[in-house]
Amino acid sequence: MLKNSELFFRAALKFQNERQHISEEYENAMKGLESTKGSEYYKAETDRLKKERDNRLSALKQSSGADMLSTIETMRKTATQRATIAPTDEQVRILQVLKMRDNVTERELTEAAKSLENCPLGLSVIQEIANKNGVIRNFKRLYKGDKMPSEFASSALDTLEYETKDFLAYDTKRTARIAAQYQSNRYGQDESRPLPKRALFDEKADCFKSLGITPDNLDGFIAAVDGE
Repeated sequence: MLKNSELFFRAALKFQNERQHISEEYENAMKGLESTKGSEYYKAETDRLKKERDNRLSALKQSSGADMLSTIETMRKTATQRATIAPTDEQVRILQVLKMRDNVTERELTEAAKSLENCPLGLSVIQEIANKNGVIRNFKRLYKGDKMPSEFASSALDTLEYETKDFLAYDTKRTARIAAQYQSNRYGQDESRPLPKRALFDEKADCFKSLGITPDNLDGFIAAVDGE
């Protein structure tokens, strides 16, 4: 039986490849009409081809999107079954002292986080304290365990879901779309430079990396969502 991460990867790979195939067929058909530009035939055919492409992409997004997003929900259920690691008495005292302080520095939070590197729940509290004190840093990344705990897997799955929805909606890079929108707002739309496509993947690691799961967290993430 396939694991959750493998099911997700296969659905994402299938969607990526089929979307690319549909787009390439459309682009090739459009090139074949270039000699008829300006004619009524050209307009009718390009309208037909665009409608056909859009319908195929819509159906693909609906089917693949349902598969990918339902797998993410299954991942959530699997990850939440992982037991929470409670902080020791000494770690609890450290957290209590920090909570009592009106101002906590990044250095103090870093030192405290080092003593909580085996306790994801404690690191989550450190993160909350950091947020309240305006310290911008991801203290959860200091966790040293080999399996991503449920406290962190939930956040990683939020990222995966957000990136997956963007992946389903666009085959272009988000950064390029943002830059193009800025360009359009300030200087007018420039259609002479098409938006760059997303980099294609054919390996599981590259798939998850493109959807927000960093390589240093991948093994622990997969262990959490597969229930290993």
